[in-house]
Amino acid sequence: MSNGKTKTQAGKFLGIMKSAILIDMVIVYSLLILPLKNYNHFKNTIAYPALRLPF
Repeated sequence: MSNGKTKTQAGKFLGIMKSAILIDMVIVYSLLILPLKNYNHFKNTIAYPALRLPF
């Protein structure tokens, strides 16, 4: 194996890792932060007044 081949393989691997980290960040953002915002909005608009009505 030559050094050029291992360098390109390492570069491909680093590129895949960078894109995977970005995809993971997007997934984490969409799974954690957006539902929290939607939950706060939902709680303030629909659920919270509806929960307060019977009491």
